[in-house]
Amino acid sequence: MQPIRTLLAAATLAALLAGGAADAQQMNYQGLLTDSSGNPRPDGEYTLQFRLYNAASGGARVWGPFTTTADVAGGRFNVILGPDDDGGDTLADEFANDRYLQINVNGTALTPRQKILAAPTALHAKNADLATNATNATNATSADHATTADTAANFTSTVLFTDESAGRVGIGASSPITPLHVIGHSTLAGFVRVYGGNSGQGVHSSSDMVIEDFGSAYLQLNSRDGSGAGIYFGRNGSSDDGAIQYTSGESMRFRTAGSTRMTIASSAPAVGIGTTNPQTPLHVKSLGSGVFSGIMLEEDDSSQSWRITYNTNDDDLEFRHSDGNVYFYIRDTDGTAAITSDRRAKKDIEPLDSALDQIGRIPVMRYRYLNASPEVPKTYGYFAQDVEPEFPDLVEQKEGTKTLAITGMIPINTRAIQELKAEKDAELEALREANATLLERLEALERRIDERVD
Repeated sequence: MQPIRTLLAAATLAALLAGGAADAQQMNYQGLLTDSSGNPRPDGEYTLQFRLYNAASGGARVWGPFTTTADVAGGRFNVILGPDDDGGDTLADEFANDRYLQINVNGTALTPRQKILAAPTALHAKNADLATNATNATNATSADHATTADTAANFTSTVLFTDESAGRVGIGASSPITPLHVIGHSTLAGFVRVYGGNSGQGVHSSSDMVIEDFGSAYLQLNSRDGSGAGIYFGRNGSSDDGAIQYTSGESMRFRTAGSTRMTIASSAPAVGIGTTNPQTPLHVKSLGSGVFSGIMLEEDDSSQSWRITYNTNDDDLEFRHSDGNVYFYIRDTDGTAAITSDRRAKKDIEPLDSALDQIGRIPVMRYRYLNASPEVPKTYGYFAQDVEPEFPDLVEQKEGTKTLAITGMIPINTRAIQELKAEKDAELEALREANATLLERLEALERRIDERVD
């Protein structure tokens, strides 16, 4: 036997809304169709038959069958019953007493029957013309204008509750604390569906409320006094685990754990993360001392990442790799760019024996980039094609263009200067030795001349 979980809250609410119209002859019915294990039935079109009985089991059939088809998505379906059954009997005439709904799916009867609660009996008040105070009118067949029966408190329901003094309605909530308070339980399970027609769109199995229409569907929250509007999310008794708020200052805020995490300002296109007063298009603020603020860029498989962070310990701007190293940062004190150069962070170390001759073969050029206008000053630098034959480790190919690791030229130039210095030092030493020899010979010659003179 296929069990079905019905949504009497949705049926009750729809009937209540329909009850104000003089020609309300139909009832909205929503349900969740499951197998014997409680899993939603496969999506598709199902043939449904509805019958009303005067007892939970056995008894007499008072209306039906009413045969229709329904598109089932995620086990959920929505149908409109009435105004007449297959034999022409009117649905609105059958709610004078307790009624139980029997549903057949593709010819199989589902159990148990579902009791129709409270509001559908309002369909019976179509002709209650004379009941101006229908507080106890259980059979007010002549009340055509029962709009003043605001004290009709004799309906008994385990699903629908009212607090007339406070103007509140509870669906599943016996003591409603808001104008509309909905709580799901064993009788009221599943979701509430607000619809503009059966669009046949799928419904997620975790959804408790669906707004559906043939075209666009929107949920609007208005604050009449301009104090703000929003949605709060809570769990385990908490009322502020999360929220989406539109504030009186006309900014949009996103909250978690009771604190505002992100703000979209109203006065300018600015987004603040960690701040409610963004000063730039993207403003990221640290959450506290020792907590780095910044941006993380990560591979889709989480194997590699880079973080651009503001270090609150020393106020530096850092570029931190997922291996834990800060390879580049800008010092707060003077804006100097620095790189990681600790020997302990390096391997495969070997000296660069020679660079002077290679550097001598690399031309230094002046140029403008292709997209630069003529008035832009020329840039001084190298071409990757000239560097590659001498130092191939510095040149890479990216998207069809050669690139040059320009910082690598700094130690190469340093090595070339060291070589040049060594050559010049050797030349100076040779000159010193030659000068010393010449000085000795000169001194010896002077002595011999002095001896002859004497």
